[in-house]
This record gives sequence, C-alpha cells and structure tokens, in this order.
Amino acid sequence: MKKFRRWFVGTLFVLLGMEILTIAPKRLGKQEEKKEEKNEKHPSSIATTAQIMRGVNFKESGPEGKQWELEADYAQGYKEKGTWKMQGVTVHYYGINDVSYKVTGDSGSIEFETKDMQIYGNVVMETSEGFIMKSQSLKFNSKAHELVTDDFISVTGPKKEGLFELTAKGFGADLRTNIMNLKQDVKALRAVNPDKEMNIQSEKAQILGRTNSAHFQKDVQVDLESVRMTGNVADFIYDQSKKALKSMLMQGNVHVTDQQHFASSEKAQVLFDKNEFILSGNPKVIQNDNELRGEEIHLMNGGKEVKVLRARAKVETEGGT
Repeated sequence: MKKFRRWFVGTLFVLLGMEILTIAPKRLGKQEEKKEEKNEKHPSSIATTAQIMRGVNFKESGPEGKQWELEADYAQGYKEKGTWKMQGVTVHYYGINDVSYKVTGDSGSIEFETKDMQIYGNVVMETSEGFIMKSQSLKFNSKAHELVTDDFISVTGPKKEGLFELTAKGFGADLRTNIMNLKQDVKALRAVNPDKEMNIQSEKAQILGRTNSAHFQKDVQVDLESVRMTGNVADFIYDQSKKALKSMLMQGNVHVTDQQHFASSEKAQVLFDKNEFILSGNPKVIQNDNELRGEEIHLMNGGKEVKVLRARAKVETEGGT
C-alpha cells in the first residue's frame, strides 16, 4: 500500500511538471506576439533612410541667373525631413551687378524645399568688393535673398582703400541691393588719410558695398582728433577715383565740440581733404563766452579759424551784453 502511494504521488508530480512545461511556452509566446504587435504600431526611430555623400556640390539658378553654389566635404540627408546636414561648407552667393559673397563655415544645413541654409562655426564671408565679415553663424533666406545673423560680427573693409573696421550685434546683407545692415551697437574705426583716424559709434549702420559709402543712424558720435560730433544720422562719402574718404554729412540735432568751441546746427558737413567743418541750419558757435550766429559757419583748419557768413554776433562783456 505504501509503495502504491509513493508511485501515485511520483506520477502526479511528473504529470504536474509536464503541464507546467506545456503551459509556460504558450504564455511566453503570447507575450512575444504582443511585443511584436507593439513594435509594429510604433516603429523604431533609429531606422533611417539617410544618404551619406562626400565631395558634395549643389547649384541653384533662377530667372535672373545663378543664385548660389554650395560645396561640402561631407553631407548626410534625411528624406523624411528634406534636410541635409553638412561639414566643411563653402557657399558662393550671387547678387546684382556681378557682386558675389563667399561664405565658409565648419558645418551647416540646407532645407531643400525652401532652399534656406544655415552655416555654423568660424563663419567667414568675403565679398567681391573686398569686405570680410566674421561671425559664429549665418543664415540664408532664399525667398528674401538675404544673409543674416543675430550674433556678434566683425567687418573689415577693402585693404587697398584704407582702414575700415566695424563691430556690431546682428548683421544682414541684401543680395538684391548689395546693402549690408549692421543692426545694433555699432562701433567703427575709419582712416581719414594715412595719418589720421576717426572713431564712430551709432545704434545702426548701413554699408553700400558697391561704393564703399556708409550710413550711420541713431545716436551717432564721431571723434576726429580733438573734435567730437554728435547727431541723428551721418553719411560718409567715399571718392572712388582717389580711393579716399571724401566727406561726411551729419544731420539732426548736431553738436560739435572741441577744447575752444561749442557749436550746434541742423547740419554739419566735414570736408576731410580741407580739414573743414561747415555748419548750416540755424548754426551757432560759442567761443570764450562769445556767441556767433549766421547763415553758415565754417570751422577751418580743424577748428582753429572761424568764418561766419551773414554773421550776427553776441559778445559778453563785464558790464553785460
């Protein structure tokens, strides 16, 4: 009887073990099927259709001719996004009147649907006129045909035309007009002649690349030797034939000061070759408590001589006027 019970219990354990082995694989199988179904509903984002290319060259033309030509050492494109990521980027952009802009950078991207581009890292832009701009990023807006950045930038003018250096926060170059815009906090250093330089500050500025002329606006300050000028706007005219700065016209609430004079007017023109300041628009000069007014006032020889046209003098004496 005891042997029968042992045999019965042993057989029961064997049958129970077989049932466990039979059921367990089925449950595991159902879990794997559910996991596979889940993966089918949410495919892995790691899978990609990216293409990798080396020695890339792209070109774009429009109704007005060639717009840009792009070269890159390495590029990777994603069909789903229509975007290409690039390394070792060089792009030639073409403006009007055969003006071109060569831009290089460490990396970049291009959106092929819009043709917009972004270039990053040690960005250098050189224009066919000889201007060089340096920044950490630059964007190309294809629709506006404009190169822009909000980063700090430095700009140097053509070396053959004398010292011209600028810094600013933010930059834009319109390829349809060849006008470069400096957006904020502009500081510039420009040579008047080989022996004389002036410092310029303003909130904004424009450079006309074709003529090398410049327009400064909002809170303009110009320091030339011992003379300081302030006003709303200032235009610098460059003489292409002489390869030298010709004149400056400052307008709007103009003040001119040096060690001996305080002058105010609506306009002030500086003739750099003559070292002469011409004040017009209700001009007034105060020197040694003497006030001079006239239709036009000339400060000659750097302010050492004063000439007043149609003068009206007001002289202060000990006893009064």
